Amino acid sequence: MSTVADAAAQNANGAEPTDPDHGLQTLVKRTTLGAWVALGVLMLLYILNSLDRGLLSLLVKPVKADLGIGDVQMSLLLGFAFALFYAVCGIPIGWIVDRFSRQLTLWIGVTLWSLATIASGLANTYPQLLLARIALGAGEATLGPSAHSIIADKFPKHRLATALSIYTGGAVLGTGGSIALGGIVVEALSKHPTITLPVFGTMQPWQAAFVLLGLPGLVLALSVFLFKEPARLHGHTAGRDVKLLPFLRSNWKTLAAFTFSFALFSMAVYGTLVWLPAHMERAFGWGAGKAGPAVGILNILSVGLGTVGGGMIADKLFSGGRKDAHLRVFFWALIAGAPVGIVGFLLPDPFAFLACMTWLKLCCFSFVGYAAAAIQAISPQALRGRMAAVYLLVLALIGNGLGPTLIAFLTENVFHDPNKLGAAISLTLAILTPIALLSAWIGMKHMRESVARLEAATSG
Repeated sequence: MSTVADAAAQNANGAEPTDPDHGLQTLVKRTTLGAWVALGVLMLLYILNSLDRGLLSLLVKPVKADLGIGDVQMSLLLGFAFALFYAVCGIPIGWIVDRFSRQLTLWIGVTLWSLATIASGLANTYPQLLLARIALGAGEATLGPSAHSIIADKFPKHRLATALSIYTGGAVLGTGGSIALGGIVVEALSKHPTITLPVFGTMQPWQAAFVLLGLPGLVLALSVFLFKEPARLHGHTAGRDVKLLPFLRSNWKTLAAFTFSFALFSMAVYGTLVWLPAHMERAFGWGAGKAGPAVGILNILSVGLGTVGGGMIADKLFSGGRKDAHLRVFFWALIAGAPVGIVGFLLPDPFAFLACMTWLKLCCFSFVGYAAAAIQAISPQALRGRMAAVYLLVLALIGNGLGPTLIAFLTENVFHDPNKLGAAISLTLAILTPIALLSAWIGMKHMRESVARLEAATSG
């Protein structure tokens, strides 16, 4: 097992000269149960994260009516306000994760985002709700870097895409649950003109939904102490010796490929997901109580199978020598699924639309887990938290930040009709898919080079 002195001798691109995975795999063999417990807890927190983040997409109509705002202002609440501070806080949090307790960082983050969800329910004006969404982004920014770093320390590389895809399944369950169960709850609450909650008093139904969702998070935050934090193979000080910027410069072509494939296409993914309930309502007249369960269940089945399956395929190819496996799986998934999605949003029949959405999500909306594994596959251990933060920063700014607003902009300024939301989503897919495909194809070569560079550095 490497020492701090070994870490100080890293080469110019920031990799350790000894093999961290040899010691890591030995550690995993001794703590297999602990690894799965940690993965289960982190997945539970990702479910909570996605529930808190995704509830607002079901409340577009009442929030717009109560606050007197339009689609573009709503899109800032759905995407940019959250994503900006999620991204801004990500890098310093990644720095903290590489040096200090990841469990304590997570506890603080979960508590903060749960309080922000409650604050969303207490908001009575647009600026108040905007600030609450900003705080939500800051709190949720702790989860990704901490979780990716812990999972990468608990599981060996040949199982990492599967483990991170299972973890990412928490987002699938959370998003699907927020749409399915949330739709039923919102429908039930909306039957009452106002809701009275102990301590919080009388409020609108959409406000009560936020408060009721935020309260359990204050208790679930303590679940981070149910597993033992993995030992850092180079000690807590190792991260100080590895430089982020030289590593980024050495691998910029690979990281650019990730950006223009995974991150760029995430604009279509996140934009579609947040506007999907509104599209179902405007195109088919399906309210939250009907659209929520249908879309939520299909989301869990399609993206759930696709996320775990995609991770397993990437692991199989990677361990078989395909060092560009993650981009390769993504490339063929877009080829198979994107055209169906582009057509699906133009269909007038809701059930034909749902069938197309199922295939689109199964193929194309399931890459986040193995994309995270791709980042870890090229990153030295002492940079895992910061590289996870860089990845999530780009994903948040481009995907969460721009995706919902791009679709709203196209709806209002190109189609000039709120009922053309589906056409705006279809156009977004048609624009972004070819760029992502080209980037993934070009990037395969550069990813192979980055993996070989890290393997050479860690085998000496």
